[in-house]
Amino acid sequence: MSYSANNDSSSYAFGPAAAQELALVCTQAGRVIYQSGALTLRLEEDLTGRNLNDFIADKLAASVVGHAQQGKPLAFEAVIRSQLFAWHSESAGDNIHIMLTPLNDHSSAFINGNSAAFISREINVALSLMFSAMDSLKREALTPDGEAGTALLQQNMYRLMRLSRNMLDCALATGGELKLHTAEEDLTLLCVQFGARLAPIMERLGVCFTLELPDSPVLCTVDRDKVERMLYNLISNSIIALGDRREITLALAEREQTVTLTVIDRGRGIGWDLFPQALKKHTRMSPDSPSGWSGAGFGMALVDALAHRHGGTFVITTRPEQGTLACITLPRGKRPDSAGLGSLNPDYAGGLDRTLVELSTALGREFYLR
Repeated sequence: MSYSANNDSSSYAFGPAAAQELALVCTQAGRVIYQSGALTLRLEEDLTGRNLNDFIADKLAASVVGHAQQGKPLAFEAVIRSQLFAWHSESAGDNIHIMLTPLNDHSSAFINGNSAAFISREINVALSLMFSAMDSLKREALTPDGEAGTALLQQNMYRLMRLSRNMLDCALATGGELKLHTAEEDLTLLCVQFGARLAPIMERLGVCFTLELPDSPVLCTVDRDKVERMLYNLISNSIIALGDRREITLALAEREQTVTLTVIDRGRGIGWDLFPQALKKHTRMSPDSPSGWSGAGFGMALVDALAHRHGGTFVITTRPEQGTLACITLPRGKRPDSAGLGSLNPDYAGGLDRTLVELSTALGREFYLR
């Protein structure tokens, strides 16, 4: 069952021609007996079997039922799951037909977010089964070829895990639904600990990795997990872009109102043909990654989204064949809107080595040998 609207009147005819519309059908008592698939996708929730007053105010639900029982249409505005809709309800025999029209103009963003969440869940279910099988395989005595094969499988599983998370968070950020879990952090200490995790990898890669940090703590209210993910994405791009000058620097600086985190490399830089699209999704900075995986182009878009979600900015400057400077600026003393102060961040890596997960598109499979 679905419906279509007459453009020149307030009447609505239900039929098979408009399967993608946002529609509810209720009994005369206000119990939901049908909702369109498009509404389910948009809300990521099935309201069937519930009463109208379970998700809109009691007075509004009573008005819908009362008007329908008198054979009168009713138009009003109401919010479901932070989304503002214009409602039009009218009596239709034993039922009430309701049309919902989005008013906050984020339809595609909400649908993209819910679609990304669905795909991400499916990927993670498949990965959990694959990791279980991998654990069993690792307990076996393997030939060198078998070891190399399991390393390749594990690396690509890590890549899928990272892709799933980045895709979902980019979609949530686009729809304004990306949540932060903030606390006051010492960014100097964060950079020291981050550098310590990277040091063994940089040594194996033959990269001169340096930290340029203040001598004192730099306090800022941030989501630590999201800040680290921004840095991982920038470091990953720098590793991929490295040329003969194998140098990467992570610098932290503080000003009166802001702090800056800057990743500087001396690599190939970003070509002028790609640079205008650098912060957009699906733009791949370096298709010839030495790892053999060019990625899906979410990294820079995610860094930009996370910086803005913190109330900050992200700026890139580059010179082809001379290197790239990527600068994240974050405000001091200002909590991002709708932040969960002090709440815990879920560990999407499931206890795995996050550095190997986050750098899986930049490293060779030798890093994934057991």
